Amino acid sequence: MGHTLQMRKLILSGHILCFLIYSYLIDLTCNSMQQIVHLYKKILMIILIVTSDLIKLLGLQWHRSTDKISTKAIILDISANTKRLILKSIASHFDVYNFNAPLLNRAKLFLHDLQVQRNLGWDDTLTDSQVREWRCIARQANSAPPVMLDRNVGNREDLYDLVGFADSSKVMFGCVIYLLNLNTNFVSFVMSKSKIVNKQLESKSIPSLELQALSLGTECLIDLYQDIAGDRCIEAIKINKLRMYSDSLVTVSWVNSYVHKLDKMQKRSVFILNRLEHIANLCEAHQVEFSFVSGVQNPADCVTRPVSYNQLTKTNFITGPDFLTDALDNTISRDILTVLVPDPNYSERVKKFAGYVEIQGTNHSQLIPPKKVSSFGKLVNINVLVLKFVNCLKTSLVRKHPDKYSHLFLYSADSNYYREAYHRVILLDQRSQFPEIFEYFNSASKKLSDIPPLVSQLNVYQDNKGLLRVKSKCDRIKKIRKYREYGFPLLMLKCSPLVPLLIRYTHLSSHHAGCYSVIQEIRKTVWIPHIFSLVKKYIRACIGCKRFRERPIKLNQSSYREVRIDPPNVPFRNIYIDHMGPFYVKVNNSKEKLWILVISCMWSRAVNLKLCDSLSVEDLLRALQLHIYQFGMPEYIVSDLGTQMTAGSNIIETFLSDFETKDFPRRHNMNEIKFDHYFKGNSELGGLVEICVKLSKRLIQGAVGKNILPYKDFEFIVSKTVHLTNRRPIAFKDSLREYSPEKLPEVITPEKLLYGRDLVTLNIIPQLQSTTSDPDWSVDPVDLIRNSYEKLVRVQSKLIDIYNKEFLNHLVYQATSKKDRYKPVPHKQLKVGDLVLVKENMTKAIDYPIGIVKELTKNIYDEVTGAKLMLDKS
Repeated sequence: MGHTLQMRKLILSGHILCFLIYSYLIDLTCNSMQQIVHLYKKILMIILIVTSDLIKLLGLQWHRSTDKISTKAIILDISANTKRLILKSIASHFDVYNFNAPLLNRAKLFLHDLQVQRNLGWDDTLTDSQVREWRCIARQANSAPPVMLDRNVGNREDLYDLVGFADSSKVMFGCVIYLLNLNTNFVSFVMSKSKIVNKQLESKSIPSLELQALSLGTECLIDLYQDIAGDRCIEAIKINKLRMYSDSLVTVSWVNSYVHKLDKMQKRSVFILNRLEHIANLCEAHQVEFSFVSGVQNPADCVTRPVSYNQLTKTNFITGPDFLTDALDNTISRDILTVLVPDPNYSERVKKFAGYVEIQGTNHSQLIPPKKVSSFGKLVNINVLVLKFVNCLKTSLVRKHPDKYSHLFLYSADSNYYREAYHRVILLDQRSQFPEIFEYFNSASKKLSDIPPLVSQLNVYQDNKGLLRVKSKCDRIKKIRKYREYGFPLLMLKCSPLVPLLIRYTHLSSHHAGCYSVIQEIRKTVWIPHIFSLVKKYIRACIGCKRFRERPIKLNQSSYREVRIDPPNVPFRNIYIDHMGPFYVKVNNSKEKLWILVISCMWSRAVNLKLCDSLSVEDLLRALQLHIYQFGMPEYIVSDLGTQMTAGSNIIETFLSDFETKDFPRRHNMNEIKFDHYFKGNSELGGLVEICVKLSKRLIQGAVGKNILPYKDFEFIVSKTVHLTNRRPIAFKDSLREYSPEKLPEVITPEKLLYGRDLVTLNIIPQLQSTTSDPDWSVDPVDLIRNSYEKLVRVQSKLIDIYNKEFLNHLVYQATSKKDRYKPVPHKQLKVGDLVLVKENMTKAIDYPIGIVKELTKNIYDEVTGAKLMLDKS
């Protein structure tokens, strides 16, 4: 390597010609004519070499006119049709420093694919497709002109940096090395090296291959340094530093972790650890700086993939990356991650930890800022780990050099590390909060006039570990020997950054205790003046305490919507829809789920029930279409914010948006269909929504119970429920005061509003008739089979019984108004952005989900009647 650089700096002149002629003229003492002719030929050859523009030297070509060097032009054998001939053709190109490596990568990969084929011999003829591919590769390589490099790289007295770049792909890995002249800020290409990923490396990940490339680049970098500036060089040049770059941040991080002896590197594979150890051993000859570079700026990318000459001219393979000569770009690239191998600051870092444990010097800051820790216990535990780590280092030093490190303090095996770490955290905080008190206790001459006010007010003293404590007046503590040293509380200030962590830790460990209980627990170990207001403030802000303490917000009564106040006098023109279920039925001896779509009329309060096989949008549209066939097209449909409800309304509105469909309602004196969705618990619809669903659900579930009916029998019960529900009284013609148990007032039912009369119904199925008490009554067992209707009879009887007992007997009570029933409920005014807790039944208050208010709904009195929330799913 050193001879090549010296060759590139070689300057041929007339002195060389004179020296060569003189050396050969010495042989003229011979008298043989043959010797004279031979000598004449040598002199003539030297004259031709010196006078020509192209000079061949050490396998390279020197162009004197341009002062550039290059290799011979690439000439691959296009007619090669065997593996041996192809290998011969590629190896015939002499390029020891890989100037043309990117141009020959395609040919090398092709030869590698041939070598992988075990059945293909060295002299076996290739297939037609392989021959055509080789010809294409050879033509592309042969068309490339030689790569020209500047011969002169600088003066021997200049200062240089050796800069290497490493990269890898799934098929190849390699490196490129440049020489950076720090005096002229000029970058010169030196060499490149690439290898094909063999069978053993095919299963490795890309970061592992990047580490393999970094190991190869480090090896080449150190080898080149030994040739031009190390022990193997006769006349060394000045090398400032060795720098190695990789576009894999994971690889550089591995080097950083290995150099700093981090424990997480123990989990790495043997392959990675061996390469890291190899890199560390290479760097013992000279320190190498490893840094990260972006993939766009990495010139080693060219040696890991096939590149044509036109593509090569557009890259930085020959010239090197721009950031090497740009100080700003160089700083930005090096600031991402830079590692020095070997680490020069390793001993200083260990000394820093030891100095922290001994708490020496004037720096009394915590190891980790309290603001970056979420708990006081975590802060103490981190200090425990540091204490154990430093104690292990001290123990190893004392064992190796007992005389030199005998002064170091070591903890015993039974030492309480948590208590020591706790005391050290408090001591560091006290030294930063009470410097005048420590100065007074450490002074040689103590005067009464110099006593700090806090010492005299709280009776503060310093224990044998340097901690400030507050003496108590309790005689019980004085009598107990162990409390003389540890029993009195430690002194801390309210403004200390540790106090919020300590309050939170005590509050949580005492299971969200109250203000006085938390203060009592804190004062057992720490005395903090004026802490009451701070503890009270924290408990008020505690989310867990808020969940138990705060009462849920009740929204104000909303004004009835216009469709409830003055609905059109047409049944099912304004409707409300909702699902209830699931219910279980038998279909072909299998248990299936069913849902029921409840359709309520806002004018007549009639109910229509439609069966749905699922909660899908398709079943919703099918059930709604069957209802339209029965009662006509609605104008106004209200529903909740269910997924299938909103999706179904969007589908219907989109389908009915064309001109002809819009013209149909106008020709029939109808308005366009309109959908509206409401919040859960909204009172703008009155009690209609909840009553209709609750009534239908209570009748069906109460009648069916745990029975699983066949599909047809369940359909019968649903129809019976619709019949009973629409026959319920919704208004009385007479006054309620005239009500008596002997005479019921005349009522108005939804059935009368739907059909204009009461429907006269009669059971025509004998099997559905309940058993009579008349012993003479019987049914012919041959024609009728009662067994198939036994379960349906029981369910129907229970349905009628629930309707008569639960609904009719409480109708008058439900119709009467309660005291202050419609009085607005005062509550805290919600605002957009407020954090609220969403109350859930059968859930503890501590587990209520948290939500943020995104949108509010208000009535004409500017009262909040609804809110849209974004819930935290975590």
